[in-house]
Amino acid sequence: MSRTVDEIKEKVNIVDVVGQVVQLKRTGINYKGLCPFHQEKTPSFVVSDQRQNFHCFGCGEGGDVIEFVKKYYNLDFTEAVEKLASQYNIPVEWGKGDHGEREELYKINREAAAYFYRQLRKGPNPGLTYAAGRGLTKETLHTFGIGYAPDEWTGLYDTLKAKGITEDKMMKLGLISQSGKRYYDKFRNRLIFPIQNTAGKIIGFGGRILGDGQPKYLNSQETPVFQKKNNLYGLYQSKAEAVKEDKIVLVEGYMDAVSLYQGGIHNVAASLGTALTENQVRLLKRYTKNAYLCYDSDEAGIRAALRGMDIFQAEGMDVRVLHVTEGKDPDDFIKQRGKEAFLDLMDAALPYADYKIKYLEGQHDLSTDRGRVAFLVDAAGVLARLGPVEADMYTKELSDRYGISRDAIRREMEGSRKERAPVPRRQDPEEQTVRTPMDLTEKLLIKVFLTQQEYLDREAEWKDAIQSDSGQLIAAAMQKARAGNAGAAGSTPDTPAPGQLDERAVLEQLDEQDQQVFLSIRDGMPAPADPQGAYRDCLIKAKKALLRKREQDLIDRLALADGTVNKEEVDRITAELIDVQMKLKS
Repeated sequence: MSRTVDEIKEKVNIVDVVGQVVQLKRTGINYKGLCPFHQEKTPSFVVSDQRQNFHCFGCGEGGDVIEFVKKYYNLDFTEAVEKLASQYNIPVEWGKGDHGEREELYKINREAAAYFYRQLRKGPNPGLTYAAGRGLTKETLHTFGIGYAPDEWTGLYDTLKAKGITEDKMMKLGLISQSGKRYYDKFRNRLIFPIQNTAGKIIGFGGRILGDGQPKYLNSQETPVFQKKNNLYGLYQSKAEAVKEDKIVLVEGYMDAVSLYQGGIHNVAASLGTALTENQVRLLKRYTKNAYLCYDSDEAGIRAALRGMDIFQAEGMDVRVLHVTEGKDPDDFIKQRGKEAFLDLMDAALPYADYKIKYLEGQHDLSTDRGRVAFLVDAAGVLARLGPVEADMYTKELSDRYGISRDAIRREMEGSRKERAPVPRRQDPEEQTVRTPMDLTEKLLIKVFLTQQEYLDREAEWKDAIQSDSGQLIAAAMQKARAGNAGAAGSTPDTPAPGQLDERAVLEQLDEQDQQVFLSIRDGMPAPADPQGAYRDCLIKAKKALLRKREQDLIDRLALADGTVNKEEVDRITAELIDVQMKLKS
């Protein structure tokens, strides 16, 4: 594929591609127009013929011609390449990870899914017993292709081997594991949930353990056809209803999605047990701009909802949060209360600003002046993300409720906007299907969390220090495992004390790849002699790395702004660049 990408960048002029959908006017050496990614009246969208890239000085979007096509047409990287290649008669040469191999991998996954599907229907077995106990009907099992992996070592391996499929292909897809010269099935004694992409192709599997064993849920590893951050479980089945209803319900687990679908909520998908990603939100945005986050009502679920709302809001979607009442999860709720009760929860779901403000009110002591000031400063940061009309409405409401002038709130909002000035995304297209590795700083930070668990509660300090996919997933799993054990009573000698980190619960939330990363940190890295000093050093190193990235972004923007952006904007970027460079020197 890299050859095709290179040929597209060589032969396709970004000005021509953008000019098909944006009215561009030449200004100096560049072109300007109204940004297609946000509403504006004064053009701040710049396309460079010389550099073959684009940048919006209003919303921060930027990149090359492939990134523009991806963003504008809501496509993934492969689809954008194919669209441009077809439009400009460029042959698609897929190379090492070629299209032919991808189709072969899809076919092997389909064979594996058929094996699991047949095993579930062979007669009495633990899989059928579990499915019946969870109230799943034959129709639902069929709709989602749910299957069963017997408690056998080589059932799937033998079946695929008999069809001429090599061990190398099975290993690549994470269907088998190897011990010495022996191969054995990775999924054993589990209810199997095939994961499909939006084209209906099977890209991976999730397996729920039947009986005792760890991890509770086992997901396919990252493969050439499966990246968790780019896909959602159940979206293939629910996308048509999402378009029809113009809304989507997003839950955390396979069973939640399946049960809601069976209960009549057909516009539902699940986030594959990982923290919500921008790519997943953009995928949903193809079908609707209205999302309902249905997460657990515990502290971990609330934090996940807060993070998820920011991603939806940043992508221009209307997002609301509903927490299932009475301590139930969506699976239990829909079975006990039914569709209409769940629809009532959706009607009562809080929109972005209301949910955020309500949460912030609970985080501050509003009986004191200091608490009210701190709350209003934080609330202004929320309002700064809203459109002018919506922000003005909430500004009036907060002003009346807390007796502070609207001008003061607006000044805080302006300050918040400057602090989070948009940074253009400059992601290498080849990185979009490869998990970003953890650097040593992130690994050391995770090690500190293992020795000083109270640091997990200080997310505001360290969240920007963990940028990799694995790091974010592991940190989120550690937070959830610690929070989930807050009120637990030790039932066995190896059960952690209440409030302590339950490492088994961490592993349950991770796929095999991230489990190995976590275990290598836990067992392979020495504990820091000075955890507090190590924690501080990690934060400093991470801040420097972010400053260096920001420095390069500003340099790129100055280069693109030459001759096309007003002097005030150039002066602002220059001043920020000087400030960043001063911080780096200090």
